[in-house]
Amino acid sequence: MKTKKIIIIFFAFISIFLLNSCGKDDDINYTEEKIPFTNLTPSYYKMNAEYLNTYYIDNSGVKYVDVNNFFKTLDGFYITSYFKKTVSKPRKMYFLHVTANTGSKIENLVISFNWNDDTITINNPLVFNLVHSPSAVDYMAHISEEDGGYDEYQPLVFNLKNYNFNIYYKDSKCFVPLSIMNTIFCSGSYYNIYYNGEKYLGTFYDISAFDDETIKTIKTNKLNSETQTEELREETYDQLRFVMDYYYGLKEYKNITDTIELFKDYKDDILSINPEKNRNAYYKLFINYLDDLHTRIGSYSFYNSPDILPGNWDLDKTSNARKKYKEIEDLLKDKAEICYPDLKSTYRTYNNTAILFMPNFVTASENQLASVDNYLYDSYEFMKWALNGIENQNIKNVVLDLSINGGGNVAALLKVLGFMSDEDIDYSDYNFLFKAKMTSKIKIDVNGDDLYSDNDAYTKYNWYILSGFNTFSAANSCVALGKSLGAKIIGQKSGGGMCSVMPIVLADSTTIEISSNLAQMVKFGDKYEFIEGGIEPDVLIDYENFYDISYIDNLLNN
Repeated sequence: MKTKKIIIIFFAFISIFLLNSCGKDDDINYTEEKIPFTNLTPSYYKMNAEYLNTYYIDNSGVKYVDVNNFFKTLDGFYITSYFKKTVSKPRKMYFLHVTANTGSKIENLVISFNWNDDTITINNPLVFNLVHSPSAVDYMAHISEEDGGYDEYQPLVFNLKNYNFNIYYKDSKCFVPLSIMNTIFCSGSYYNIYYNGEKYLGTFYDISAFDDETIKTIKTNKLNSETQTEELREETYDQLRFVMDYYYGLKEYKNITDTIELFKDYKDDILSINPEKNRNAYYKLFINYLDDLHTRIGSYSFYNSPDILPGNWDLDKTSNARKKYKEIEDLLKDKAEICYPDLKSTYRTYNNTAILFMPNFVTASENQLASVDNYLYDSYEFMKWALNGIENQNIKNVVLDLSINGGGNVAALLKVLGFMSDEDIDYSDYNFLFKAKMTSKIKIDVNGDDLYSDNDAYTKYNWYILSGFNTFSAANSCVALGKSLGAKIIGQKSGGGMCSVMPIVLADSTTIEISSNLAQMVKFGDKYEFIEGGIEPDVLIDYENFYDISYIDNLLNN
């Protein structure tokens, strides 16, 4: 999960647009429905709205929302008290704007909706920072972040007309399709809204984050026995094209230049009202064709049986990348379990070498932090616990074992890196939407004394990172950043994964998770590089020797 910086509002908004009542409303008819809204994750975001007003234009079944009401409903997720609304009817433009102090300068953040051109324009990437931090977990504990800001960027324009979507204005309401609003203003900030046939359900990330029993309960609803309309299928297809054009972060990496061409072999089945054909098309596209471990099915639409699972790892029909990942995972886990019972975070030592085994990057909740074994739930606490345990054992070499670490949250991996080096961590994302790189300087308070410049890293050790093909996502980032900080990489080439995962709910209630528009770049020397292809090791080790600590100790000492 990406770290989120909340900007500070400096003063009340002073309008830069004139509120103009001249001009005509759109010549449309609409009906309004007050649909109940339930926030499924109150431990993350506190929301009090009971309804999300929904509109249907000229007898269409496509669900529209009024922009103002949409954000008010999400108050508690978005910081809506900072938003100011103005309208210019002659220009056919509806504006939401905020004036903010970012610490270094005053920014005017503007979202504009043009109901003549059917475009949504966002003038500044910081618009997407106008959300509350999730309250359940303090991801930023022990982290100090100096935001370097974005390189030069151009305003972002979403052209809805290219995807058969419209924006309307009437009776002081600006109508935008819910599926588009959900994608742009919720999914990228890790929140999503579902419609189950009777009410809206909002949740942190998406429903795949719940346990299996809860997921089945959510998926058991009125839509299970209903038939999809052709209009719904067309909306879903158009939304999919919109998502892939704007948000799929590996589009250029995979040389995808035309989404109409991309979808040509799947279009008929996606448009079919038969849910079996829909889900098979999704699977073939997102699992087989894209062959990207970050891109997968979160859950199929509510029009399917609640018992049907995503099947992302059905090896008889899955992608080459997943087959290779599973093959190496099976090889390594059998060996790792001998050394690390239950594959839990722990450490072991031999001669003057210590190996710290970390199967994922995690940040604990407040209750988990209070437990005696908090190091099992929090990567920062694990590093403190393990390094304290080897303190008096004449250790010279420390190996961070990420051999089967498939990722986790970015904040946790940054804290781990803080134990290796006193240097600032240069953390950079490239935003494909705005075509700009943003860099932050990260400092970690290793010893928990609330000081960030006291050189408390464990630099007395020689640091190594053990990686392989299953060292993926956040673990791949750790390998790349660790190498940039001076750690040596041993093992095999890491598995890649440079993009954050973006969970998206389609109009038909299918959940997909894709490599997002935010891609990590790492600075090696004077050059920033994308890391999707993985990082080559400095010292090659055969998979057969990954858990032979005497072999590794001898290798490092010689």
